[in-house]
Amino acid sequence: MAIFHYSGKCVVAIVRKLTKGYRHFSGKCVCHFSGKCVMAIMRKLTQCLCLRHKGFDSDMLLKEYSVFKKYSKAELGRATNDFRDEIGRGSAGSVYRGKLDDGREVAIKWTNVLEDSWGYDMLISEIKTLCHVSHKNVIRLLGFHARRSECALVYEYMNNGSLYSQIHAIRSSSFMLWNARIKVALDVARGIEYLHEFASPRIVHRDIKSTNILLDENWTAKVSDFGLSKLLSEGVDEFKYQIAGTLGYLDPEYFHTQILTTKSDVYSYGVVLLELLSGCKVLDRSEDGERLIVNTIVPCILQGNIGQALDPYMPNPAPFEMIGVRDMANLAVDCVRFRAVDRPSMSCVVDRLRSALAQFPSEMSANTETSKSCNSSPYTHLP
Repeated sequence: MAIFHYSGKCVVAIVRKLTKGYRHFSGKCVCHFSGKCVMAIMRKLTQCLCLRHKGFDSDMLLKEYSVFKKYSKAELGRATNDFRDEIGRGSAGSVYRGKLDDGREVAIKWTNVLEDSWGYDMLISEIKTLCHVSHKNVIRLLGFHARRSECALVYEYMNNGSLYSQIHAIRSSSFMLWNARIKVALDVARGIEYLHEFASPRIVHRDIKSTNILLDENWTAKVSDFGLSKLLSEGVDEFKYQIAGTLGYLDPEYFHTQILTTKSDVYSYGVVLLELLSGCKVLDRSEDGERLIVNTIVPCILQGNIGQALDPYMPNPAPFEMIGVRDMANLAVDCVRFRAVDRPSMSCVVDRLRSALAQFPSEMSANTETSKSCNSSPYTHLP
């Protein structure tokens, strides 16, 4: 804010200095702008100057994160039909579908730092996090592009889109089976368990939600979007950190205390389980106001009215299927408990979902991987 103490000539001199080589700004007209306008210009130009001083480019990032491939803008342009094949837009920029020169299909997340400094921070966070990660249920980052104000991340392409779109819009026939939904839930749980227990350093995702869970051509689910993730130092299980996440999925205890733990991800994951069970959106807006899925579906489960809680687009579970569905419903309730200490670990979640999936004959011999031991839930919600 100190700029308001500068004289008009000083502001012009600063702007001319910062805009050297930039045709879009003229120092001559700055003195005719309002204070807010001058501040906006100065913030934008300061970003420019910071980028120069950082030496922000692929070579700099590649030295630190050499596990990833460096892509040129020309390569990415060819892959995406000159960035015309947009398939999504999020908080960190646009996402394009593409095909690389070697024939691989990819998804490319692109942002311009000068237009979206928040997107830049999120992309750098993804690079820093994913360089530590290798698991079949976590999205694979293939490489990146970074040159001056432009940066992009290149991921494996996931043919069946997001879990959100499958639950709430597409409803592919392959996904309209209860064993398929429990299998997806187990995939996601294994990915998060890896982040919490086996990654080095361990990772708190901070934004688990159905839009950040992607499905490949074989319906294998993978956790994605690590822009808000935090790395846990060795021996540290919790720390105080500014609140971030998505309404409806956000851990209420974290919201009240700002204490972040792996159990914050467990809460968010429990909300995803409720989506898989009910087909309801996390936040329902109607004439009666806004209702959270936790406040509408959990009471049904606790009262034993599981039929009222299930997705109306799904077939009614057969008796043997109902055992697994009920187990997943009980697990969802445990995951969304208010106190973090009362929620299960993700290793426990994995074990309980494996047991639920074993109720389906076609899956009896599959998914036999073991995880850390898990005591049975102290809570019994349904008869």
